[in-house]
Formats: sequence, structure tokens, C-alpha cells
Amino acid sequence: MTAPTLLPPPSIPQIPIPNNPPAIGPVTAPAPTVNLTYNGSHGPITITSGSSVNFNWSATNIYSCQIFRDGVLYNNSVYNSNGINTPSYSGTFFFGNVTAPTTTYTMTCAGPGGSASSSITVNVAATPQAQAPTISFISPSSATVGTTVFVYGSNFNQFTFVFLDGVAGQSLATTYVSPTTIKFVIPSNTSIGTHNLFVNEKGSSFPTGNSVILNVVTTPQPPGGGTELEDDQSPTEILRIESAVNGLASVLQALQNILNALGQ
Repeated sequence: MTAPTLLPPPSIPQIPIPNNPPAIGPVTAPAPTVNLTYNGSHGPITITSGSSVNFNWSATNIYSCQIFRDGVLYNNSVYNSNGINTPSYSGTFFFGNVTAPTTTYTMTCAGPGGSASSSITVNVAATPQAQAPTISFISPSSATVGTTVFVYGSNFNQFTFVFLDGVAGQSLATTYVSPTTIKFVIPSNTSIGTHNLFVNEKGSSFPTGNSVILNVVTTPQPPGGGTELEDDQSPTEILRIESAVNGLASVLQALQNILNALGQ
């Protein structure tokens, strides 16, 4: 019996191996971003004392966010995904009754690729100091009871009132006309004679300011409280005097407006 012939094993192709194979490095996580705004602005912003601010924020590639106020941690969990990367997220947060002159709010977010921050500075405008009302002049300065008297000056408002002869004297019902004009009617029980007329503001701590003289008389006086008209003065002359008085009031008012503008 003839022995079987053994065949050689099949050849295995040789795959060349490069001398310097490329290195496979770690995958880099995308860096987080955060954007903090107030009404679309990155600040700084200015508000009135006691106002509130509502911030909008957006972030990418994060898993947690915190809020700091002037560098001090204010809210530790504005956002928290328990370590799971969030590709994109947005929200709002609110601060009420802001009174500090300057405050910087910062949002810091962390993610697999590191951390990022965004800040806004909020300034609180100084409250303007109220000014005490003052008198420039009155018209007419001499009149009978029941006459309407106009008081011209500055810093008048709906709470400004007129009183006679000091704090213990007679407080009068006063009508507000404008920041430079108020008026009142001389009451029927006002005594005949000379009175010191003052103005002040209800509920204020302003000291009593300057005063002008109001003469309460038994018979009507000519416009402006001057001397009586002569018998031969015509109605035209009377109108001319009234016009002169009104013109003086306009000039004084214009000067007051200029002084107010310069003082701003």
C-alpha cells in the first residue's frame, strides 16, 4: 500500500507593520460656555434703589452652574445635571430690592471640558435729594379776603402749602399749579393788616424758609398791590399796569428756569 503524500501547509500572507504606528490619544471634551445678560445687555446697568433685576443666562457643555454676588457664593444649584453633560441649557434668575451702590453678579458653570464664567455689574443710582420750596414773589401782594393770590417760586409740588405768620399761624388751603406756581384764596377770617406768608411741604422735615409780605386790606388794591389808581386813569392805563405786572412775572419765571437748569 502506497503511503499518502503530505501537502505543505498554505502560506499565510504577511501584513507589513509600520515602524511608527499613530498614537491614539484621549478624547478632549468641548469647553463649556456661559452667557449672562440683563435685557440683552452685558452691562454695566443702572437701576433705581429698591428695584429688582431679572437675569437671563444660557450655557453649553455643562453639568452644573452657580451664582456669586460680589465674589460670595449666593446660589449653589442654579443648574445641576448630576455630572451628566448637557449640550445646551438656558434659564433666568431674580434678585429683588437691590440697594447696594454697586454689585457684580457672576454665573460660573462647570462641564466635562472645564469651567466658564460671565458677569454683570449693577449700579444703583443715587436718590436725588428733595429741595425745600422757596418763594420768589406773590401776586397780588395786597388784597381783600376772598381774593385768589398766586405764589411764585421753586420746588413746589402737590404737598406744598401756604401758611401765615409762622407755624402757629394760619395754614391755608393751597392749590398746586406747577413746580413754580401755587395759589390760595385769602380766607374770610383773615385779619386786616400785614401778614408774613410762608410755604412748606406736608410731612417733610424742611425748616421754614423765606417769607413775603401779604397785606390784607378792606378795599381792593390796584394790580400788583401798588398805590391806588388816580381818578383820571383810564381802563387802558389799568390794562397796561396789569400787563406790566404779568410781564414781570414771566421774566422772573424765565430767570428761575435758567437758575434751575444751571443748578442741574
